Amino acid sequence: MNQEKNKQNENSPESKDDTSLNKAKPQLNHDNGGKKENLPKFSFNDKAFPHNKGKISIAEKISNQYKTVITVINNPSNNKLHLISIIAIASIIVIALFSLLALDPMLSTEKSKPEVDSEAAKEISEKYKSIQFKNESSVSDIKPTSDKVGYYQMFLTTFGDRGGIYYHPDIGAFEVHGDIYKKWKDLEAEKGLLGYPKTDQLPTPDIIGQFNHFQGGSIYWTPATGAHVVYGPIRDKWSKLSWERGFLGYPISDPYQLSDREIKQEFEGGTITCKPNKTVNDCVVKNTSNKGNSSFVSLTEVESFKKTKTGPLFVPLGGRIHITVNNFNHNPNFEWYLMVENKDEPFRYSGHDTANITADVPVGTYRLVFHCGGKACSANGRLVVLK
Repeated sequence: MNQEKNKQNENSPESKDDTSLNKAKPQLNHDNGGKKENLPKFSFNDKAFPHNKGKISIAEKISNQYKTVITVINNPSNNKLHLISIIAIASIIVIALFSLLALDPMLSTEKSKPEVDSEAAKEISEKYKSIQFKNESSVSDIKPTSDKVGYYQMFLTTFGDRGGIYYHPDIGAFEVHGDIYKKWKDLEAEKGLLGYPKTDQLPTPDIIGQFNHFQGGSIYWTPATGAHVVYGPIRDKWSKLSWERGFLGYPISDPYQLSDREIKQEFEGGTITCKPNKTVNDCVVKNTSNKGNSSFVSLTEVESFKKTKTGPLFVPLGGRIHITVNNFNHNPNFEWYLMVENKDEPFRYSGHDTANITADVPVGTYRLVFHCGGKACSANGRLVVLK
């Protein structure tokens, strides 16, 4: 009996090894009807993701996670619902997509340099070569401007100032630097009211300041006044009055709006006020300088050792004066000299006889002084502020 039972036990399925049972079981994969199915293999390598070379990249992490999930699916001890497997793989794919697009900096590609119009590149390069005060160790690539119309290249001057060469297809390439460049950038550069430069940064005719003309106006600079913008009817009126060479001199403020909608700008020698939608002839000019003014002095048969002088005349920055002296009796005891206010000593110009002199003088308040020493003198003179 025992021998028969042992034979029955040997023939029973329960007595067989678990491995043979597993071999007999068909694997179920994603509702495949009981048929074993070869799942696709994902291949992530350095060729597909060159930025991850030598690093543990997201691609490798995804591959490892995918292999883990496949092992779970094929393992009979984890024979769970197929839906869980599908959700797991879908989750990995979603994470992979987000990671590849945004989350992994190793996959970010280097931005390629923008293509530059050949004519723009040529003109900017030629302009850069012509600049004498550039620091050749500090120059940028040629790039499109922010409005996508032109191109620009940044550089440093030998004085350490920032500058740029800006190109517009209808204008050409021109350079701006220093305080004028800063003012232009404060006004939103080529996207602002001034637009692109139409000239290089140039010295003014009196060699005191510098300027750039732009599409929509100008910026003028001097060491004393700084950089200020001039545009619209005020600029037109100022140009009719001989720019900075006229009695107004250089701008000392930007244009600003008054309460009654008038636009006003201050200059060294006065102001210009214009109304919107009016012509330049409607602008009001106020002269607050002494330009064109004069002061007179005379000595006529006066006592010896008499000293007299003209009234004070203010001469603005970059001013010019004219001195006229008449020594009627050619008295050798007569002396004249130009004096700066609050200083007793003569300033540069003096004499003993008739004189007719035009001179550029520093900013300040001046007087023409007559002195008769010894004998009575007969003389007169005039000090005139030309600009």
